[in-house]
Amino acid sequence: MKHRMKSLVLGSSLMILAVAGCGGPTLHPVTGTITQNGEPLAEAAVMFLPEDPSGLPAQAVTGPDGKYTLTTGASSGATAGKFKVAVSKTASNVTGDFQDDPFMASMAPDDGKKKKPTKGGPVEATFDAEVVAGKNEPIDYDVKVAADSAKP
Repeated sequence: MKHRMKSLVLGSSLMILAVAGCGGPTLHPVTGTITQNGEPLAEAAVMFLPEDPSGLPAQAVTGPDGKYTLTTGASSGATAGKFKVAVSKTASNVTGDFQDDPFMASMAPDDGKKKKPTKGGPVEATFDAEVVAGKNEPIDYDVKVAADSAKP
């Protein structure tokens, strides 16, 4: 009888842990708009990198209107917490396997030369953001580029 009771308790405990662990992290919807000098920044990679080492990164690619919706893995949203946000856009002359995937294109290696950010060219910016539990206000950011460096 004691052995049967221990097995029942152990089995129940494992079942509770399994069910609790199946849901994954709690994700919260996050949207926003990325602009460059007030104009929508299309096809830019947006990476939310958690300040907490145990946190999960989230990512998105901006649409033609500069708007993005974060995903974590294959799920929509991001975990709550503080993030360092990186915005990156490569030059528009990407070819090959990455041509149709702006997020992957933004991760492609460059030629190692320092480039000034230009309209339609490479853009890199970082800022801080916080995702709260529940509904979040849009997290917008305007990348500032000096007028003289925005000329082709």
